Amino acid sequence: MINLAIVDDEKGVHATIKHYLEAIFSREGKEYFVADYYNGESLLVGYTAQYDIVLLDIDMPGMGGLETARQLRKIDKTVIIMFVTNLAQYALEGYTVDALDFIVKPLDYYSFAMKMQRAILRARHSEGKFLIKIDRDYISLNLSEIRFIEVKGHYVVYHTTKEDYEEYNTMKNVEKQLNPRSFVRCNRCYIVNLWYVTAVHGDMLSVGKDELLISHPQRKSFLKAFADFIGGVR
Repeated sequence: MINLAIVDDEKGVHATIKHYLEAIFSREGKEYFVADYYNGESLLVGYTAQYDIVLLDIDMPGMGGLETARQLRKIDKTVIIMFVTNLAQYALEGYTVDALDFIVKPLDYYSFAMKMQRAILRARHSEGKFLIKIDRDYISLNLSEIRFIEVKGHYVVYHTTKEDYEEYNTMKNVEKQLNPRSFVRCNRCYIVNLWYVTAVHGDMLSVGKDELLISHPQRKSFLKAFADFIGGVR
């Protein structure tokens, strides 16, 4: 799953980019998610490093694209930034925020697709990585190391094969970044990595030595997801 954000004050640009992305990803049969933002401020509010690629206009009311990118880099060092703009004269400044490329308006599908392929390839090289913030530091986890995720009040606990990590976050934000085929809720407090489920018995499931409750509202969807997962592995 590739998560993208479009940040542009023109609705028409959003529509064009989403149309192009649909063509690119459907051709490859790959899953993706796109979020729409119409200014830099709305992207940055509550940002949790949830995107792989940000398509960012430079000339916007309020906070411009370059300043948005500078602020973004303070909280996310790895997100791929692609400027989509008619202000190509700012290309050199883009390198100061480690922008991957510039896509010049008006948008042309073939030019857009060529440059996006490069961004997608880079994003896929980092797939399987999960960035969490602990105090002022960022830690990169491998998704394959996460056994299950637990919510405790205003914190989320990542139970990994190595140790547990606690982050100030919401389960809703975390869930957006996970592959729904292998990470599934068994109740409102837990998301389980199905690779680590060793048994399902009654209303309980085993994740190694940990026993987690399958809630009644989640039981049907969890069992179906687990059956689909087992069938896919075979």
